[in-house]
Amino acid sequence: MPKKLNVWTCCTNGSELAGRRGMPTVGLGPGNIRDAHIIDESIELLQLYKAVEVYKNLVTEIVR
Repeated sequence: MPKKLNVWTCCTNGSELAGRRGMPTVGLGPGNIRDAHIIDESIELLQLYKAVEVYKNLVTEIVR
């Protein structure tokens, strides 16, 4: 089942694309946003491996 669409409460380059240019934008990445950009930032390796699969599948579908 697809995850619910939501907003990110942090800043990304998507703020330029979506906010200023009105382009549909997707934020996608492993980890928890609360853990991003802090001292000793880290993510679980399993989350990283799963993200690699998602990115690979996304690119594969786009270039078909």
